[in-house]
Amino acid sequence: MSTTPSRATRTLAWTALAVATLVAFAPMRANGFLWWDDAIYVTENPAVRAGLSRGSIEYAITSGDAGNWHPLTWLAHMLDVELFGLVPAGHHAVSVALHVLSALLLGALVLRWTGRFAVAWFVAALFALHPLRVESVAWAAELKDVLCHFLFVLALHAWTTWVRRPGVIAYGATMVFVTLGLLAKPMLVSFPLLLLVLDVWPFARVRWPSVEPARLGPNARPVAGLVLEKLPFAVLAAASCAITLLVQRAGGAMHVESGPAFLERVANAVAALARYAGKTLVPVDLSPHYAWRSPWSSPAFVLGVVGLFVALLLAWRWRRARPWLGAGLAWFAIALLPVLGLVQVGDQALADRYTYLPGTGLVLVLVLGAVELARWLRAERVLALL
Repeated sequence: MSTTPSRATRTLAWTALAVATLVAFAPMRANGFLWWDDAIYVTENPAVRAGLSRGSIEYAITSGDAGNWHPLTWLAHMLDVELFGLVPAGHHAVSVALHVLSALLLGALVLRWTGRFAVAWFVAALFALHPLRVESVAWAAELKDVLCHFLFVLALHAWTTWVRRPGVIAYGATMVFVTLGLLAKPMLVSFPLLLLVLDVWPFARVRWPSVEPARLGPNARPVAGLVLEKLPFAVLAAASCAITLLVQRAGGAMHVESGPAFLERVANAVAALARYAGKTLVPVDLSPHYAWRSPWSSPAFVLGVVGLFVALLLAWRWRRARPWLGAGLAWFAIALLPVLGLVQVGDQALADRYTYLPGTGLVLVLVLGAVELARWLRAERVLALL
C-alpha cells in the first residue's frame, strides 16, 4: 500500500469517496422538512421565508431565536430559500454538498499533516460515511453544523499554512474563517485549545527540555509563545461564549436552577464521552433524542471513568513514540466540551450531531492505530482490503 500513489490514483480515490458519500445520502432528495426545529429555522420563520432582504438581514444579525446567535446560519437559510423556495430537496442538497466538500478538505488536511495518502483517505471516508453524521447532514435545521465544520476545516488549512510559512495573510485568513465559523455555530469556541493540541501533533512545535531538538518542527517555540499567538482566537471564543450564554438564558434554553445539579452534570459529561466513543466504534441504537437519566447508575459512567484513566495513561506513556494518540483523544474531548452539558442547555443527555466536529479526533486515533497495528502484525495488505 503505497503512501505516494500516482495523481490518477489519488484523483480516482477522492472521486470514489465523493460519489460514495452522495450515494449514501441520496435518499435525502425525497425528504421533507421536519416539525422539529425546521419550523423555527425555515418553514414557519417569516424572516427566512422572505429570502434575502434588508429586513431579513437585520433579523439575522439581531435575532436570538432558536436559543442561538448565529447570523451566518440565518443568512445561509435565507439564501437557500432565495434559490429553492421551500422545496426541501434544494435545502438538503446544500447540506450534502457542504458535507462532501468538508470530507475532501479534511482528507487534504490530514495529507498535509502526515504525508500519508491512505491515512488521509480513510480519515476522510470515516468522517463522510459514519452513521453519526446522518443527523447533522439530513436535518435541514442542522445546516449550521455542516457550515461551521466546513469553515473549521478551512481555518485549519489556513493555520497549517501559517505554521509552515508565517505571514499576515495566512494568520488573517485563519481569523476570518474562525470568525465566520463562530457566526455559523458557537461550537468553535474550543478552537484555540485545539490549536494547542495540534502544536503537539502534527506540528511538533512545543519546545520543552524533555523533547529532543531533532523531534521538533522548524517553527518550535516555548509554551508561553504558543499560548500568546492564540490569544486573538481566545478573545473571539470568549466573546462568542458570552453572547451564546446571554441569548440562551434569554430564550429559556438554559436550565441552571431547575436542571440537574453540577456534580450530576459532570458525571453525565463523563458518561457521554464513553457513549460517544462507543457509538463511534459501534453505531447502533442511534436516536434523534437521548433523554436525560441519572448518570450515577449508568454503566457508561463507569466506562467513562476507566476510559479517561486509560486514555491519559496511554497518551502520557506514548507521548514521544505515538503523539497522535494523545492529540487525537484531546481533540475528541476538547471539541466536545461546549456540548457535554456542564452548562445544561435543553433536556438531552447527548446528541449524535454533537460528534460532527469532535469525531475527527477519534477517527484519527482509529486510523493511525489500525495502520500501526497492521504493521506490527505484518498485515498491511489485509488492512488495505478492509
